[in-house]
Amino acid sequence: MYRTTKFETDVRINGKWMSAGVSANGDTFQVSGEYLEVDPPHRLVYTWLATWTGALKTTVRWDLEPHHDGTLVKIHDSGFAGHADAVKSHGEGWQHVLSWVQASVEKGQTIDTRN
Repeated sequence: MYRTTKFETDVRINGKWMSAGVSANGDTFQVSGEYLEVDPPHRLVYTWLATWTGALKTTVRWDLEPHHDGTLVKIHDSGFAGHADAVKSHGEGWQHVLSWVQASVEKGQTIDTRN
């Protein structure tokens, strides 16, 4: 799929973040944004702008809540007005990312050990 090779972050209100990497076909990419809300361990909100999406800039909100013996994670990615085509690809992307997080937490898998 893709491999992130660089990640920089300044986790504070107005702090910047950036990740860069290589896609499955060898193209380079970069995703960046700014932190809008930082409330550990409850909420993280940031903007998201990728080199492959043009001017589309979304806002991602992670809400974390205690749930039984674990944590309930709720993610809301907004700002797609006028970009209906991007909704599907973002949804598919979140499914991949969350399955990777789950595999890491539950099975200790990394990008090099997952199928």
